[in-house]
Amino acid sequence: MKVGILGGGLCGLVAGSRLKNSVILEADSTPGGHCRSENTKGYTYDIGGPHIIFSRNKKILNFMKKSLGNYMNYGLRDNKCFYKGNFLNYPFENGIYELDSQTRLDFISDFFDADRVGKPKDNLRDWFYQRFGNKLSKEYLVPYNDKIWNVKSKNLTSDWVEGRIPMPSDNDMLKVACGISTIGYAHQAKFIYPKSGGIQRLTEHFSNKCNSIMLNERIKLVKKIKRKWFVETSKKTYEFDKIISTIPVQDLLKCIENVPKSVLSAASKLKFNSLINIAVGFRLSKKHTHTAVYIPNSEYLPHRISFPRNFSSSNVPKNKELVNLEITTNFDDEVYNLDKSKFKIIATKLLKDLGYIKNQKIEYFNVFKTKHAYVVRNKFYKKALKTSLSFINSKSIISLGRNAEFEYINMDEAIRRTFEVLKSHSLK
Repeated sequence: MKVGILGGGLCGLVAGSRLKNSVILEADSTPGGHCRSENTKGYTYDIGGPHIIFSRNKKILNFMKKSLGNYMNYGLRDNKCFYKGNFLNYPFENGIYELDSQTRLDFISDFFDADRVGKPKDNLRDWFYQRFGNKLSKEYLVPYNDKIWNVKSKNLTSDWVEGRIPMPSDNDMLKVACGISTIGYAHQAKFIYPKSGGIQRLTEHFSNKCNSIMLNERIKLVKKIKRKWFVETSKKTYEFDKIISTIPVQDLLKCIENVPKSVLSAASKLKFNSLINIAVGFRLSKKHTHTAVYIPNSEYLPHRISFPRNFSSSNVPKNKELVNLEITTNFDDEVYNLDKSKFKIIATKLLKDLGYIKNQKIEYFNVFKTKHAYVVRNKFYKKALKTSLSFINSKSIISLGRNAEFEYINMDEAIRRTFEVLKSHSLK
């Protein structure tokens, strides 16, 4: 059986590496999707934001470790939350132990007054207030999530937060009240990252095991004639027995003929965010161990900055610093289309305000944009997704991965689902 895999991101590559007779059709000039890395002038970073490796699923974690072989670094998370000029440990609710006793008491009293066992509120903002109390929600959780999702949290559902948003234990919060350090989101406190090459080192491992990867092949038409699939790309037409799609659900529907208007209407309601990743390299003035900093302040466009040097020393030239600044935005809006020089001004101001840059000259600068970055779970999400995927499934097309299933999943879950799809469809 010949399998056509639409899209050469992580799911497509893992699937292709395990299927003897498959062809991956990738629109870009390099496979990897969100898991691609840039390496220029000695600076290495992941273009879709930092992709550290961690998982509660030991089987999948071991698979990723085995795939990297000896090209692994073991790291300790040192993420910070920027709050009123302070760099507090991440997650924020665990980090407030570093504040003065009265401020800690205000936060903790509010937390224990909250309803943490009742039926969850429907929208994300009210869920925060319900579970964390007024002060934690108002001061950090709501403004940060409004910013990263590029949508007011009152307009987001709360049915996806389990396991995604760290929930502290009562015991941890009592320790926080006493000014004692605790570790939240513990399964992510230790991570793995490739020694060199960025996260693309992982996807290259799978690429090398694939039967065939056709690059610069943008899908134009997907059509079934009798029992065969015909996929027309920007270059030629391919024939397959089975199709696995990892490309955005909206893009796939545009490539299928005679899609009902109700399905197209549903797909148009599936909202996604785009990501702008700014890379800034300069002389390192003072070493630190920060891995990332979360920034809820509305006066700054970036919601998170990260430091590839602290994932692996091979990511930067000697005595240099590299910072990635992430901005969530709408595709093709005013921010998305800002001139590159404007992004440089935005990045430099923030890094100076936070104290990472003093008088150093910017020696490296670049901007990468990802159109389909984050899935937005608003009130239309469930119904619109069900309608869209039901139609695709009725065509016997397998949907796989974050963009195709339109669900926000990490690398480990993407790999697990790939294994599950291959097994359930008896594909080898």
